[in-house]
Amino acid sequence: MPNLTHLSLYYNELDSEFPSFILNSLKLTYLDLSENKLTGPVPDSITRLVNLEHLNLTENVFQGPLLSVDWPKLVSLKDLRLGQNEFTGMIPPEFGFLSNLQILELYNNEFNSTIPSELGRCTNLTSLNFANNSLTGGLPPSLSNLNQLVTLAMHENFLTGEISSNLIANWTQLISLQLQRNSFNGIIPPEISRLTNIQILFLYRNNLSGSIPPEVGNLNVLTKLDFSMNKLTGSIPSTVGNLTLLQLFHLFENNLTECLRNCSELQRVRLEGNHFNGDISKAFEVHPSLVYIDLDENEFSGIIPPAIGNLSGLQNLDLSRNGLSGSITGEIGKCVGLLQLSLSSNNLSACSVDLQSADFSYNDLSGPVPTFRQADMEVIVENSGLCGDAHGLASCNSNPAGGKKSNKIRIAVISSVAAVVLLVIIVTGVLVMSRKTRQSDEEMKYIIEHDSTESMIWEKDGTFKFSDIVKATDDFSDKYCIGGFGSVYKAELSTVIQLSVLNIHIALCEYAELAYTMKVTKKCDEYNYNVLFVKI
Repeated sequence: MPNLTHLSLYYNELDSEFPSFILNSLKLTYLDLSENKLTGPVPDSITRLVNLEHLNLTENVFQGPLLSVDWPKLVSLKDLRLGQNEFTGMIPPEFGFLSNLQILELYNNEFNSTIPSELGRCTNLTSLNFANNSLTGGLPPSLSNLNQLVTLAMHENFLTGEISSNLIANWTQLISLQLQRNSFNGIIPPEISRLTNIQILFLYRNNLSGSIPPEVGNLNVLTKLDFSMNKLTGSIPSTVGNLTLLQLFHLFENNLTECLRNCSELQRVRLEGNHFNGDISKAFEVHPSLVYIDLDENEFSGIIPPAIGNLSGLQNLDLSRNGLSGSITGEIGKCVGLLQLSLSSNNLSACSVDLQSADFSYNDLSGPVPTFRQADMEVIVENSGLCGDAHGLASCNSNPAGGKKSNKIRIAVISSVAAVVLLVIIVTGVLVMSRKTRQSDEEMKYIIEHDSTESMIWEKDGTFKFSDIVKATDDFSDKYCIGGFGSVYKAELSTVIQLSVLNIHIALCEYAELAYTMKVTKKCDEYNYNVLFVKI
């Protein structure tokens, strides 16, 4: 196909090496082989395609280094996308001679070199993405020449050094800057204020220190800001209140001490693991669009702001490990979309909510426990005076005539009687267990050999005996084991009856008679007698 100029074979199941017929299409300007399973190296002879402007090999299994290709011969290249393959070794410095290059993507490969300074010659670059490799060293000063950059992604590498103010000052066209998950140090340069077009600014999980520059308040179109997991100190500058379009704001795991207000479009806020203090409603204004709030592990005090009840879209609220007091306001119940609530490790004293997930542990709550959709007692442990029907809680039955004193006496008497009864049960159980152990072998043998005298386990829609289960599982053979806690066996007794039998690590014959008296319905009821678990 010598006259072919445009070829797109993306999103197929091609699994050969680079298709050789393409190398004879010398007029080709556009080639897209992305999202296939092509393997092997990029052939050196690809440089025959001197008219090529767009080359997309993204998401294949191409391998090896790129240094063998004489890249400067592809003088017309504007768009080079090699991301998500298995390329290794150095990023070719020769890329710097592709003066028309506008897009260069090498993300999700295995490059382990430094960033070549020659890239500073590619002054027409608008998008540069080297994310998720193993690149080392710093950002070359020559990258300051790339003043047309719109997106820059270097995240998830091993880059070090400072984020130079000279670089930031010249990247004024940036819409997205992602340098997260590296080892950059030093301060966030004040020149960041020049990024007036920036919408996404991610510097999280580095070693940045110092304070958040107040100049960040000049980024008027910023929607997502994440400086979390650094070593930042001081307060959140009040100028952050100017960021009226901000939707995501993450500063967790720093050493910050003061909070923020006025960001009316905020949707997600994560400020956990800092040193914010004072009243939440004063330090952190309740923003109307919030769906996610995490202020865990700070030093907030006072009450839970009633205004939280106005957040109809709120789904997650975490105020745990602070110094909050008072009651858990009923206003929270107005948050009709709230799914997860964590208020543990505060000094709260009363609550009335019903949620999909809640954690009220380590407070001073008292009174009846409301109905939880998650039956996990850990979420209410270490509270004084809680009562309810759940296991581990005292009864809520009140005694107004006798008052607290009579309740204490009653509890003491009941506790004493319960202890005596428990002791009697334990002693009796030991004696019975000892007797059954001596008889177990004979009983099991008798059960299996005398089908005519067995009791029926199934009552209505059919009948089967314990020996039927033994036979159906070939005496609990491993080939019928389907896993689970203990040993779970699948027993097919007919075309309509299937059982899952759980053989706990106690000799089955010791309690075989329990299987005889078990009653099973068609309601998926479950019965557990420490020996057999039957589920229909």
